[in-house]
Amino acid sequence: MDFVFDKLGFFAAGPYLGVFFFFLLGDAGVPLPVSGSFLLMYSGYLVREGKLHLAFLMLAATIGVLVGAVVLYFVAKRGGAPLLARYGARIGLGQQRRQRVEGWVNGHGFLPVALGRMLPGVHTHTAAISGLFKVPFKPFVTGIIVADILYVSAYLFLGAAMTETIGRFAGDYLRWVMLAPLAVGVSSWFIISRVRRFRAARMKAG
Repeated sequence: MDFVFDKLGFFAAGPYLGVFFFFLLGDAGVPLPVSGSFLLMYSGYLVREGKLHLAFLMLAATIGVLVGAVVLYFVAKRGGAPLLARYGARIGLGQQRRQRVEGWVNGHGFLPVALGRMLPGVHTHTAAISGLFKVPFKPFVTGIIVADILYVSAYLFLGAAMTETIGRFAGDYLRWVMLAPLAVGVSSWFIISRVRRFRAARMKAG
């Protein structure tokens, strides 16, 4: 199995479980060092190379996206909606405007959610926006599923069209990007521990 999926982080538990948790975290709003679209394209390349199974990969990514989006939806609905009601007028979202937005979104079923999920830059934020504006749960989930089946499929097939050279470059890029946070963390821990020891030694000497 490819180094990126076999050695790094939660991918060590298995590539499909790794993909599931990657998208769960990303769509729940946790910042990640690699975009989901890039990971999907590289995964599509590995499918073409016979290293991953397409059906299992699509299932893992789609379920991970759905679970992460649902988590972010409820966090925004329960925590963000009261804040929006209290401070929304300060950012141009007074009660009347919020009601108009909620009416438009809720009046078009799952389509606004599906369209938002397919727009670059709005993809992850759609779940939070849906929670803030109280989109009913059923059309929200329907929109997420419809959009993300298309989203996952499109990037997997784009990745499958990669040449071998581009695929190897993508693998190298992922390897270094995913190793970078680990290297920063270890370096930071080392520096902080040395500083603490130095301060402790000075206090004892003084």
